[in-house]
Amino acid sequence: IIGRRSQEFCMTSFALIAEGITDQVVLEYILDGLSSGDATTTALRPLRDATDASRVADNEFSGWELVFEFLQSEDIIDAFDNNDFVIIQIDTDEGDHPNFGLGLNGKTIITIVEECIEKLKASLRPDFPTSELERLLFAIPVLSTECWIFSLHDTTHKHTDKTINKCENRLQRHLEKKDKNLTKEYNFYRDICRDFRKQKNIQAVAQRTPCLQHFVNQVNAACPSF
Repeated sequence: IIGRRSQEFCMTSFALIAEGITDQVVLEYILDGLSSGDATTTALRPLRDATDASRVADNEFSGWELVFEFLQSEDIIDAFDNNDFVIIQIDTDEGDHPNFGLGLNGKTIITIVEECIEKLKASLRPDFPTSELERLLFAIPVLSTECWIFSLHDTTHKHTDKTINKCENRLQRHLEKKDKNLTKEYNFYRDICRDFRKQKNIQAVAQRTPCLQHFVNQVNAACPSF
């Protein structure tokens, strides 16, 4: 859980359903930055180890297919019991996969985001209460969360329909200049995402990254007190 408790505002709680633990890190820091520390997060998918938050719990796996599976389980309904909002994160780099069925060719970033959100909503279990839809928020990187992180590190980069590919490779090359090697580990991502804890940095990156701006707009609309 990330969050610096404020004495002036009630903490807003977010449950995180994500592809992997590194995606959770990105969301945690962005929420912390947007709320100026007045948000708490709880990882529901994948679950964290009870004794070591930097590790995924035993028998937990990552992947976009498991996000869709979670939306069909009773856990998605239970997620609202102790949280104000539930955030669903999924990368779109596998959007052309038959089981994903999004289709990426020729579409703009925002079209991909909006169509992915509709696909996620359509994948919710049949008895999901429609009254809870307004408490669902969607973090849809195009094509991966590494695109958001790369835009954080390269302040000249503009994330457009023509630059959505190979964000992880671009981030790797950028980090190599700082003698760092991109490692898919929780603590490493905490280090490279740390600057997302400042709202001005989030705003600067979002202005150049439409899919991040889309998520920021959702959070701001849901939590105007931020």
